Amino acid sequence: MSVKKGTSLLGLKILVALAILVGGIVFTLRALRPVARVEPVVSGEAVDAKPASVTVQVEYSMDLQSEVGGRLIDDDFSLDPGKALKKGDVLARLDGGDLALEIEQVQHDLEAAKARVAVGSSIALELEGARSDLATQERLFKLGQISALDYKKAQRTVTQTEQRLELEKVTNRQNIETLETLLKQKKRQLQKMTIVAPFNGIVSLVYAHPGQQIGNNTAIATLITQHKIVEAQISEEDFANVRVGEHAMVSFLPYGDYFFNGSVSKILPTADPTTQRHLVHIELADIPPEKLVPGITGDATITIDTHPAKAIVPRRALFGDSLYVVRNGVVTLLKVKKGAVWLTGVEVLPRDAGGPSLLAPGDLVIVEELEKFRDGDHVETIVQPSDAIEKSR
Repeated sequence: MSVKKGTSLLGLKILVALAILVGGIVFTLRALRPVARVEPVVSGEAVDAKPASVTVQVEYSMDLQSEVGGRLIDDDFSLDPGKALKKGDVLARLDGGDLALEIEQVQHDLEAAKARVAVGSSIALELEGARSDLATQERLFKLGQISALDYKKAQRTVTQTEQRLELEKVTNRQNIETLETLLKQKKRQLQKMTIVAPFNGIVSLVYAHPGQQIGNNTAIATLITQHKIVEAQISEEDFANVRVGEHAMVSFLPYGDYFFNGSVSKILPTADPTTQRHLVHIELADIPPEKLVPGITGDATITIDTHPAKAIVPRRALFGDSLYVVRNGVVTLLKVKKGAVWLTGVEVLPRDAGGPSLLAPGDLVIVEELEKFRDGDHVETIVQPSDAIEKSR
């Protein structure tokens, strides 16, 4: 009996050791398996959204020019790259000292011309005497005491004096008007030597500084508008279904995975001549203006339709028309038929209309480091919540 008991105890120990060994091997093999981050297939509302690439553009820019030439002075010079401006703000001044002296001289000349007119005309006195003489000559002519020739001579003298007086009035009026016009021109020229902001904007570049002599119509700075345009480029095959007012979601490279909501505000009638992609403008409703920095780029989707879908996977799970599904720890490569595609998700359709689905809600698809896996791999999984639908809202 003791021998049999010893034999049984030995066999039990061997079985335990074998179990531990096998368990260790299994544990080791499982530990050596690659880890796949997966998300479940879900059902829900598919978004038929057209992809687009976006770039932030300024509405327009303008070279700030001086209409007149001169030397820039320090007074009121406020051109600094990045500075915000309001329409009418004084940005720079030119030295107007010489012009101010010219204006003063014209004002003196105008005042003197008006004073001369106010004093009166010597020709007017001559005309008064000529008319008195004519009255005397007319009376003598009627009495027969002078000849007709003398009477007509007196008449011509009056007429000539009247003409001289009218010509003097025209000359005086013309002289005053010329001086008044010259004064307005000089003042307008002086006004142009103060350079103001033509619109609300931002200083982009500065080309001239105080002390520098500039010529007529010389650009001294470039201004850009504060309003920015989110310009989206869409492929020709997707462009036809886009309409003004449709919902859009935009992400920008500097801001990571954050999505901004907006809508299509304008559809341009022409395509980009370089890329041949069609252009639309997107108005964003929930982004601070300072984040719209000219030149930044990103991606967008424009929603043209929504409908219920039985199988939705994260867009990042696909490479081409394929994805990896994990079932019972084994990776299977599936080639799928895509339905609606949007920024974060893809609808997976049956291969044939009315046929069985390749994927069902709850199936797990790999979403990260897809290049590490192959069909038939045994993997461990880390399950993450699906973001195919949640991020698209």
